[in-house]
Amino acid sequence: MTQNEVILRHLEQHGKITSIVAMHKYRIMRLASRINDLRKKDYRIESVTMRNKRKHWTEYRYEVSETIH
Repeated sequence: MTQNEVILRHLEQHGKITSIVAMHKYRIMRLASRINDLRKKDYRIESVTMRNKRKHWTEYRYEVSETIH
């Protein structure tokens, strides 16, 4: 299974993913690049910047019904 397929499966099951989850669970180091690959294949994945007092990160969100396919 390719990294793109792994990420897509995770998004379909959980609706969202972060770089930390991708690294720890799947050993995928370049999540943003893989998300870009999926977007080029017409998957609609939203980037949401999350923040707390000390840090910020990107959460990628996806809804299965939103694909153009």
